Amino acid sequence: ADAIITFDGGDDYDVLKVTGGSFNTITDLPADPSSGLIYYDDAQVVYTNIEPIYELTTADTYNRSGTSGADSIAIVEGGIKYDGSSCAFGCRTIEIQSASFENIFFANKKKVVITGNSGDDTITLNFAMIANSLKELTVNGGDDGDEIIVNGTVNMDGGNLTIDADTVTVNDNAIISTRDLTLYPVDYETDSSTNDSGKLELKGNHITIGSGAKLFAHVENGSSYKPGDVILTVDETAGIDLSFANLDTSSVSITVKSNALLRGGSVELIS
Repeated sequence: ADAIITFDGGDDYDVLKVTGGSFNTITDLPADPSSGLIYYDDAQVVYTNIEPIYELTTADTYNRSGTSGADSIAIVEGGIKYDGSSCAFGCRTIEIQSASFENIFFANKKKVVITGNSGDDTITLNFAMIANSLKELTVNGGDDGDEIIVNGTVNMDGGNLTIDADTVTVNDNAIISTRDLTLYPVDYETDSSTNDSGKLELKGNHITIGSGAKLFAHVENGSSYKPGDVILTVDETAGIDLSFANLDTSSVSITVKSNALLRGGSVELIS
């Protein structure tokens, strides 16, 4: 039979820290602010009365969903966490925060899929330091009228990023970079690449790139590395507003405001 582990943190402040081991797929299904179920391939961990979770095992794919309600979720830098094995100098983590479920810090996952599930969810992204081993991140609002907002810097460090929701907004002066640069970039536009850039794709019914926002998937001139593409896709026939053009929008839209900068191997606006 598949293993089932039950963990009850009880009273006070209790951390669930999972380290070691290697898995194909981890699926995390929260139930409420302090309990839920995590599948490690076919094994299960049922947790209650936990705050927070450190998920530092190695996995090809990690899936994290929201609840059936209207969740407010923040995806932010989680800082350095120590597991004593896989990260010699500590694991760089990303934290998924919400009042609807237990916060989780993760690292050592190649592909991560974060889904809002049903309900009108709002998801924000802001992390200038990527988690250890992360090569592909997909953030999906799920069903209903969800909104995903980039409200600071999102640094994928050469990884692929897909954002998919009813409304996708990159705030004024925010930065999304899929360029592979040094660990602490000085300038996301002009620093020299250290490897190929990842692909950046935004999907939705309404996509807005704010004034002064920057979407970077390019490499510098003369680089031996390959750029990634920047792709903005709306689901139906769209009105495309480039601010100065003053074009009408319809039930779907792509809006690129003044002084926004999009750079990649190719930059595509698709409807």
